[in-house]
Amino acid sequence: MPRKIGPRRPGDAARLIAAPGRAKDVLGWTAKRSDVDNIITSALAWHQKDWAQHKEDSLQG
Repeated sequence: MPRKIGPRRPGDAARLIAAPGRAKDVLGWTAKRSDVDNIITSALAWHQKDWAQHKEDSLQG
């Protein structure tokens, strides 16, 4: 998936930090991915699959 880095848009956060340490401490959860490209690709694939399932469910009643 191509990506483009550009200036922030109005409303964008000044800075984003992802530190999964608290999730590990509280929930015992460990991140499986650390590469931004992999994270985005995985999230998009999940969203597309989830969207397709919702669409199919709504057509079935």
